[in-house]
Amino acid sequence: MLFVSHTAHLGGAEIVLQRFLRRVKGFEYLILIPAGPFSESLAAAGVPYLLSRSLGNLHRDANVLWPFAFVYRFVLAQFELLYWLRCLRPSVVQCNNYVSVVYTLLPALLLRTPIVWHMHDFVRPNRATRWLLRSMSTPVSKIIAVSDAVRGSLLDLGIPPDKVVTVYNAADPPAQREASGPEARKFEAFASAFDLVLGVMGTISHLKGIHEILEALRLLVSEHGCNAGVMVAGQAATSTDRHYLQELQELVVRHGLEQRVRFLGQIADTDAFYRHLDALVHYPVKPDSLPTVILEAIQSGCPVVAARIGGVPECLGEGRWGELVAPHDPRALARTLATGTRKRLGPDELAAFRRRFSHEAKEARHLEIYRGILH
Repeated sequence: MLFVSHTAHLGGAEIVLQRFLRRVKGFEYLILIPAGPFSESLAAAGVPYLLSRSLGNLHRDANVLWPFAFVYRFVLAQFELLYWLRCLRPSVVQCNNYVSVVYTLLPALLLRTPIVWHMHDFVRPNRATRWLLRSMSTPVSKIIAVSDAVRGSLLDLGIPPDKVVTVYNAADPPAQREASGPEARKFEAFASAFDLVLGVMGTISHLKGIHEILEALRLLVSEHGCNAGVMVAGQAATSTDRHYLQELQELVVRHGLEQRVRFLGQIADTDAFYRHLDALVHYPVKPDSLPTVILEAIQSGCPVVAARIGGVPECLGEGRWGELVAPHDPRALARTLATGTRKRLGPDELAAFRRRFSHEAKEARHLEIYRGILH
């Protein structure tokens, strides 16, 4: 197997791929990726990879000349991928996102190498992207969607139902550090000041709806009389995201929440983070495919309150494993958080959750797909 990812940064799709391959036993593989945080993380985890000289992020938000950069990268990638496909002769090449399919499609077709396309996200609503995805789906052997919600968005494009399958990501245990490490002590010091401690985890982005969570916090304090605080863990990766982080910090000051909100940046001890929460809150403003942070929180035993949008209900078993709230309604979110109905899952419910989102189930399904393509 040859996996291809054009991204150098370490985002959700990249973390999912790394965790999956680190535990795989049923097939041999290599990953072709550009140098960057993702390759560094793979090296630290002992996952074998090849460095690409042509693939890479285009940074469209900061580079007005990105179309020219794309053409340059695309031409180089054709030669590079032809070289590696000839040298390695993989049984299947799997692209970790649709942009990677754009780079890989022609070389794979020329060498008659089957292509699997892993779809982690929802389709952008613009006409050009929809046309591109529909066109690319024809020569691809199989498309793996991370949730039924993502699969449905692809079927809406007119892609044949038998070409798209849903395979859930695995809910891996969160990273653990010393019980009394510096991060754990920082979380404990903050949490000790409040009766209700909420957490937000992930990339600092407008799509994550953190501004609506802060509005819900304001309502919790002013209308429900809750002594509540929020810890926000994650980085602002792009210039757009950094501008959004600045807006959030200004919003905190405007609402007088300075003592109730902590922006932690990137954290290592996610296990300690979840231990100090009364609930993880995930409240995106647009559909989220299958949020890894929700799976990780439930796996750790942390209660979850999340928006009923995209693939989020699938993570929570349609409300069986956490609280679902209507999206775009901070007042409803505040009411749900104020009721105190959050509970940690019992052994039977946790076992049911782990069966659905197990690594073993994911690997078995991938092997079934690969064998179906090759035979």
